[in-house]
Amino acid sequence: MDTKVAPSTMQIKKHLRSAGLRAKVLLSLGMYLDIIPVRGGSEMTIRHLMWKWGFSAEHVLVAGDSGNDAGMLQGRSLGVVVANYSPELNRLRNHPRIYFAEHSHARGIIEGIEYYNFLENIVIPNDQIES
Repeated sequence: MDTKVAPSTMQIKKHLRSAGLRAKVLLSLGMYLDIIPVRGGSEMTIRHLMWKWGFSAEHVLVAGDSGNDAGMLQGRSLGVVVANYSPELNRLRNHPRIYFAEHSHARGIIEGIEYYNFLENIVIPNDQIES
């Protein structure tokens, strides 16, 4: 969408609500409008798969690069934001379980795997008790 002429995501969300629809409205990469069911999206999918297969969040690593990945990255799982990420993810900096890689694409994911020592004894640097 062209953000110069289109309504804001908040206006779109209000319009959907007035029509009786509840949805997550996200702008990704500054141009892609994602309208996702409230109980949908990557974070809900990851949670369902962890529940279904019996994985604890500390043993799951997720990676993302755009605004629609934010929910998935903010869970208790280990998150990696690759270097070619969109600015929407800057707000996730300083989260203890989200690592911002120096490399892009697959190399950034590998860097995250190494950062967490994911294939050995998982280490979560800077982990904090969340209140």
